[in-house]
Amino acid sequence: MNPTYQKLLSRAKELESTLIELRRYLHRHPELSWKEEKTSQYVRDQLAKSGITTDREYAEFGFSADIVGGKSTKESKHIAYRADMDALPIEDRKKCDYKSESFGLGHMCGHDVHTTIAFGVAQLINELKDELTGKYRVFWQPAEESPRSGAPEMIRDGVLEDIDMVMGIHVDPTTESGKFRLTEGPDTAGVDSFKIRVEADSTTHTARPHTGKDTVYIANDLIGKLYAMIGRYTDPRDPSVLSIGILKAGDEALNVIPQYVLFGGTVRTTAPETSDLLMKKIEQYCASIADLYDVDIQLDFGHGAPAVQNDIPSVKLSRKWLEEVSESGTILDGKQSMGAEDFGYYTQKVPAVFTRVGSSNGPATSHPLHSSLFDIDEDIIAETVAKMAFLMINHAERSQIS
Repeated sequence: MNPTYQKLLSRAKELESTLIELRRYLHRHPELSWKEEKTSQYVRDQLAKSGITTDREYAEFGFSADIVGGKSTKESKHIAYRADMDALPIEDRKKCDYKSESFGLGHMCGHDVHTTIAFGVAQLINELKDELTGKYRVFWQPAEESPRSGAPEMIRDGVLEDIDMVMGIHVDPTTESGKFRLTEGPDTAGVDSFKIRVEADSTTHTARPHTGKDTVYIANDLIGKLYAMIGRYTDPRDPSVLSIGILKAGDEALNVIPQYVLFGGTVRTTAPETSDLLMKKIEQYCASIADLYDVDIQLDFGHGAPAVQNDIPSVKLSRKWLEEVSESGTILDGKQSMGAEDFGYYTQKVPAVFTRVGSSNGPATSHPLHSSLFDIDEDIIAETVAKMAFLMINHAERSQIS
């Protein structure tokens, strides 16, 4: 086995109890997007105990550990690794001694694990730095789950300055523990949201719908047309999905046609041009339906994270290097998700590799992301730390000659 990886894995195993303790502390003390002040400070304090400084700050609570190899030169590659820190407004319903202590909040998407893995990566790289020729930045980001995403503000504040490539990882409860998935090209979808309000001049009695405007019928007509766009205006071979997430009409009166109906949802695509097309069609449908039924239709768009676009040459190299140090059958081809991930903003700026690590070893760790019962197999943490550190080193030192 590769001697560098052997050294990294051995040290990661020595740190395993420390890493699990950190993950459990974070799991017990979740903080929502843009409120990660205590999380940020705690991780920085733990890094400081290991002799790692985190002087640079970004996006309110974001920060980085910058490590320069002892043999690096001006021409050395600069590789970054990103972790997210925020939790979700979801009650942690697990029965374990590290469940969330904050009512209604929980790390139900694994960001406590991502933060812990990054901590381990920084520690291993720092301990090995005298032997390395590359330059490394491990950084922690707030607000991955928020509509006001942390990634663009991290980029604004300079986290990608002089960076040649960026890496990231996400735990995957649909994949067996210890297996890694790498996707060439799109790994997630881009996401946009819409809210539509169909409004008449007044309410109408259900016995006499012809005397007014039936906003429920009109909204239903519009919703049907929106659902029909996928596969009619979009190429069926290019994944796209439109879903309605909210639909509100009326109060308690069953004999009143409400004055307005409010509905909204998301559009998920893998190509910006497809998103632009669908947004334009939604506008056109709203205008034509408003004119047809003589009602007022208000439309508001929200633009979310772009698709994560993995750099294909970098993924190929990553797969090659992981296979060098892994058992046969543990490095898998990834499947594109239609979920969103604001790591996509980084992939728009520099070559990137976003990896999935299997975290399921049975029913308790197979609950889906964002489930109130979500948990992971903690045995994956040390090995994942070693593999991510190994990839960082290889991309800094071997990519130009592989």
